[in-house]
Amino acid sequence: MKFVSKSSNLNIILRAGIEGEKLTGRPATPAIFIRFRDGIANVENEDLVEMMLAHPGCHGDFIPVEDSTSDPYRHQRSESEPQHIITEMAYGMPSTRLVGKTKTVLPPELMKLVQAEALQMFTAAMKEMKEQASVLSVPQEAPEKTTDADVQESEAPVEPSVTKKTTKA
Repeated sequence: MKFVSKSSNLNIILRAGIEGEKLTGRPATPAIFIRFRDGIANVENEDLVEMMLAHPGCHGDFIPVEDSTSDPYRHQRSESEPQHIITEMAYGMPSTRLVGKTKTVLPPELMKLVQAEALQMFTAAMKEMKEQASVLSVPQEAPEKTTDADVQESEAPVEPSVTKKTTKA
């Protein structure tokens, strides 16, 4: 069964471990825990599934979902890996500082609005391109070729002016 958590790295302790005592001869009992990786835990053992469903955090900290359903908390959950800041050193001094990019996740309602607006912009752009293509496909008369004799010089060519710097003593 698949369990989904709001937190990225949730660790559910189903049975606490007990240390062994050498003097009395009691052996240690291991702990039973389930770790969520990126908010998802796949539990295949039926006994562990029953323990997870009986846990007080079930339907609060985590929820059981069917394997085919998507993650309902994927837009709310932050990444488990922190942002890395890398400072490059040059000649023993810090030269540049690179900060990792944050992943921006939009809520589903806002994503639907953005997709609808993008679809409208796409259809408008396609209509405009179709109109431009139809205008360009109409044969037009070629402009008359001009010769050097047709071109008249109205002014003499302009030469760049040279400025001299003068210094006062």
